[in-house]
Amino acid sequence: MLRVNQYLQSQPQAKSNQQQSIPGSAGTTLNNYRTNAIVTIPVVVHIVLNNPEFVTDANVQFQIDKLNLDFSGFNPDSTNIPPEFRALRAHSQIRFTLARRSPTGALTNGIDRVRSSIGSDVTKTIDPIKRSSLGGADVWDPSSYLNLWVGLDKSGQDILGYAQFPNSGNIADDGVFINATIIFPEDKRLPGTDTLSVRQSALAGVI
Repeated sequence: MLRVNQYLQSQPQAKSNQQQSIPGSAGTTLNNYRTNAIVTIPVVVHIVLNNPEFVTDANVQFQIDKLNLDFSGFNPDSTNIPPEFRALRAHSQIRFTLARRSPTGALTNGIDRVRSSIGSDVTKTIDPIKRSSLGGADVWDPSSYLNLWVGLDKSGQDILGYAQFPNSGNIADDGVFINATIIFPEDKRLPGTDTLSVRQSALAGVI
């Protein structure tokens, strides 16, 4: 929320615009956002680390699979939904897949590895992990891709991940940051397998 608050303080009108863009808010109806067709979203994962191979292709695919499971509504822990919210449970038609083409049309596996000591710093106006000029990786056109940045948190605030809320900032920052230390499924002590789903929901304006 820190980055959102920073943006809203500098752009007061943005708060009103953001509220108007939320499904179900004044001037909108939930029906405007419904579809019976499968919507597939290409994903690019920018891995920015001293050793970007530390996060394997299998680690990335696990997260994409988990994201799809959560958004489909068939995740096993959905049985833990409190009774008062079960009627609101949905099975979305959104599916995520690693990109097969880069913005220039070149073949890709959807994983962009950058060897760098730069990490994410949510306290800065511009998060350096999202700029190649600062040692990070530039966004791919967010109107065509979901951008995920994986790296280390350098803010000193133990950030697991964060997303830019809709209409709340620079389009070059549009996407989700995930702390590289929590995306490994074999480490059951860490909540990394759900962090991406929660942050992507925020990016989509769901929560």
